[in-house]
Amino acid sequence: MRDANWWMDELALDTERAWNDLCRHWASRSRPQRVTWRPRSDLVEGTDDFYLFVDLPGVRRDGLRIGVCGEVIGVEGHREAPRLASPARYLRKEIGVGPFGLAVRLPFAPDPRSLVAELSEGCLRVRVPKKHPATTESRTVIEVRL
Repeated sequence: MRDANWWMDELALDTERAWNDLCRHWASRSRPQRVTWRPRSDLVEGTDDFYLFVDLPGVRRDGLRIGVCGEVIGVEGHREAPRLASPARYLRKEIGVGPFGLAVRLPFAPDPRSLVAELSEGCLRVRVPKKHPATTESRTVIEVRL
């Protein structure tokens, strides 16, 4: 039996998919890239900040872009496939490789200058202070620290 509010969950998923489609190529000005997988993520609300955690093992800092477009934080990049010494074929393939993208909608438009992004041990951590609303509707790229 379905929960009484199942339709709200479906609507939330559909909304998130629409935002993901809308902002998929937010930073691809020169060449669009086809997104082939979506990393797992958590959005956590603290007292003063939101935290976005994105599971990105094997992704290098130079293969990662983060940006803000209104209420949406976009994460985009590329993960290389593991290199093998000799020819081989996959018997099971679950690890996403190639171009990836993720768009997460916040309940407000953050000030991109206040975000802090760190990539450590395969996890991207983006801290979003609640106290700095955005002043304009512009697209901004965020620097990732190691």
